[in-house]
Amino acid sequence: MTTQPVNASGTPSIRLSGALDSAAVPAVWNSVRAQLISGAIVRVDLSAIEEIDSSALAMIADWAGEADRQGARLVLEQVPAKLVALARISDLEPLLRRLGSAAV
Repeated sequence: MTTQPVNASGTPSIRLSGALDSAAVPAVWNSVRAQLISGAIVRVDLSAIEEIDSSALAMIADWAGEADRQGARLVLEQVPAKLVALARISDLEPLLRRLGSAAV
């Protein structure tokens, strides 16, 4: 798993790549969480994710809660179909919709 900051527009943006699974989640969790400060819009690009599991969904749910608590906005971009399927069976589709996933 790699994270790559992308910031052409001044909006915090992080591009994740590789596997986003239980082995990778701990290393990524705080990198996004730290960006979720009052008034911030943080974009997370998932287009380069190759593998994903339910631990990623739990992490995203935590990010969403932290964004709400901090008055920030989390936006997911290019959500993988497997994450959408995991959200569907976990009754978390509304969460992905709220975070801007057009795939849901």
